[in-house]
Amino acid sequence: MGLGLQPVLWNLDTMDWDLSIQEPIEERVSRKIETNHIILMHDGGGRREKTVEALPKIIENFKKLNYEFLTIPEYFQHVYHINL
Repeated sequence: MGLGLQPVLWNLDTMDWDLSIQEPIEERVSRKIETNHIILMHDGGGRREKTVEALPKIIENFKKLNYEFLTIPEYFQHVYHINL
């Protein structure tokens, strides 16, 4: 019995799970982002204060650069012309 879920991989790992990295998450994302990237961030498995703090900054920074934020179905339609 299927759950109707579609596996999706990412292009950019924020490494937000690695609390030993001193560079702020938003700076790591800004340095590595490219067009059509899917950004991986975690919402469980440990302390997520840095992730929660970084996300609004990432969104604000990329909106200023005219990046779009899409849902996964919107992304697949826009990039690959595939309807999920």
